[in-house]
Amino acid sequence: MLRSLVGSEMCIRDRDVDAHVVLGQVRTLFDKTDLDGSGALDQSELGVVLQQFYTMAGVSRSLKKITVELAAAMKEFDADNSGVMELGEFVAMICAESSYFKLRFSQELKAEMLTMQQKFDAEARAERDRQQREEEEKERQKQEEAAAAAEEQAERDRQQREEEERRQEAEREEEKQREIAKRAELNRLLVELNHEVEAADQSLVAAERSEAQDELEVQLGGALVDRQHRLASGLKDNLDAEDRAQEESRHPELEAQLGGAMVDRQHRLAAGLKDNLDAEDRAQEESRHPELEAQLGGAMV
Repeated sequence: MLRSLVGSEMCIRDRDVDAHVVLGQVRTLFDKTDLDGSGALDQSELGVVLQQFYTMAGVSRSLKKITVELAAAMKEFDADNSGVMELGEFVAMICAESSYFKLRFSQELKAEMLTMQQKFDAEARAERDRQQREEEEKERQKQEEAAAAAEEQAERDRQQREEEERRQEAEREEEKQREIAKRAELNRLLVELNHEVEAADQSLVAAERSEAQDELEVQLGGALVDRQHRLASGLKDNLDAEDRAQEESRHPELEAQLGGAMVDRQHRLAAGLKDNLDAEDRAQEESRHPELEAQLGGAMV
């Protein structure tokens, strides 16, 4: 296509071609050579673009010469010394006044091409900036959403922890109340058991005391019976002695006196026997007999 636009000496007149068309051809060759889509070409790739550009213009030029020209040009136009050129740098290189290539563009065409490329570059930078801002905004929103989600999750975790703590505290309180109730029940059972033991002890003591009292009464009864027998035996001996004395004397007055004395004696003995029995009963009630009280004391212990 360039062959129809470029003269044999590659001098393009402003009236013959349009800068937009030429720039479009340059962009097309550049993009076709940029196989990886990075937007930049290294020195070998730029040589291929220039060779195709020469071919389209009907100019035969070896790749070796093009490589030499390109190496010299890149020293001047590769501003960042990256070893590669973007499209804007390439256009500036071929449109420079001190061009290293045999491309005789008019100054007006070069200026228009540079202006157009600068405009394209500015628009591209603006687009890149816009996309970058959009990406940054998306990233910021993403980070904010992530932060909000993290905060919400943290709040849910906090509420969950608080709920778990409340649940555990309630369980501990319930366990505490159950333990208190259990202890109270054990204390109640212990009190009842103590009461039952005390009642059993009292019953046992009462039974032992009753048994001791029965034994004491039996012993006291035996002693009383023995005492009565001794008293009765003594009374009988006295009466027998009086009878013998009466039979020996046979004196009427003495018999009368002895009869009265015997009666009186019998009354005194009976009264003495009654007094002795009453005294023994009182002694039994008051002292409870020392030996039997010791026995009762041992049984109670």
